[in-house]
Formats: sequence, structure tokens, C-alpha cells
Amino acid sequence: VPVIKHVRSDLREKFKRLVDDDRILIYLFHCNAQLPTGEKAFRTISDCFAWAKEPIMDRIHLLDEKIPIYFLHGEQSWITMKSSLIIQENRENTFVETIKEAGHHIYADAPEEFEMYLKRILYNN
Repeated sequence: VPVIKHVRSDLREKFKRLVDDDRILIYLFHCNAQLPTGEKAFRTISDCFAWAKEPIMDRIHLLDEKIPIYFLHGEQSWITMKSSLIIQENRENTFVETIKEAGHHIYADAPEEFEMYLKRILYNN
């Protein structure tokens, strides 16, 4: 845990409004000290680090338009909204939202806003 405290002190800061001790850092340490199954799965579905081998853009038309799709983006995310907006433009029942002052990990950067959007989506409001 001392290594995480030193190398990723930003993580403790990011979660301090939820917990004011090292529980998050301890959790993250144990997640990363295990065999990298999540990373292996990500690598299996990815091409050249972050590009999908089978992009959703090529398959989205197969989904019934009665099924709503929601894209939540952090305003400061490194992932562009371009694909989400193209899908929204070409498909009914598709919604794109931007969460201000959040990066890629919106659940951590803006937990209250993320929860609000999630409840709105789940309860169809």
C-alpha cells in the first residue's frame, strides 16, 4: 500500500469525499496484486491497446431499436464522443450525456452526478 500512496496519491484524493482513510488504496492494491485477468480480457477484445477489434459501430444496427442505449461521457475523458453521437444520429432511442468536470472514470470523478444519471436511466425518468 505505501507504493500506491506514493505513486497514485491522486486516487486517495479522488475518493476522499466517500472515505477518509486508506480503504480505497488497500482495495486497489489487492485488485492489482492479483493475476491480471481483467487486463487479459481487455487485451483479448482490444487491438493496439484501446481500439476494439469488433467496434460497436459495425454491429449496433443489429440491436432492436426498442432497446434504449445510453452513453455517459466525462467532459474531460480521453475517449471521444464521436461514435456515440453518430450512433445517436442514426438510431432512435439513443441518448448521449456529458458529465461536467469528469474524466474517463465518471463514477469516481463525479459520483453524485453519475448516480443521478444512473437512477434516471434505470428508472426511466
